[in-house]
Order: sequence, then structure tokens, then C-alpha cells
Amino acid sequence: MGYRTDFALEIEDAVVLAVVIADLKRSPSATQHLFANRNRKDFDDPGITTDLRRFGCDVVWSFAEAASRLGI
Repeated sequence: MGYRTDFALEIEDAVVLAVVIADLKRSPSATQHLFANRNRKDFDDPGITTDLRRFGCDVVWSFAEAASRLGI
């Protein structure tokens, strides 16, 4: 619920963000992490980007960009 109030997210978006961050906390590694999401309206927030980057995760706004960055 913290993400919902901190970033004014809908409950579904707050759950997505909470799950992504929980997974990043559980599986830290030296490999690249990406949060690929086309929903800039809700997720393009400096606080969200900062939280994800703390866990070595970059935000990309297209799946094509994610595939490119992962060499797929």
C-alpha cells in the first residue's frame, strides 16, 4: 500500500511495482535487471526510477528496447 500512496498508483500498478521490487531484493546479482513497461503515465516517476535503480534495475519503455539491451 505504500507504493500506492507514495506514487499515487492504482492498486494494480502498486502490486506490480511491489512484486518487482520484492523480486529484486530476493535475487540481487551482478547481472542486468530491466523493468520493461509501456505505461509511462503511471510508472514514469523519478521516485520509482530511483527505487528500482537502488537494486540495479533500469526502466525501459518498450519491449523492443528491453530485447535490444538484453541482446535478444
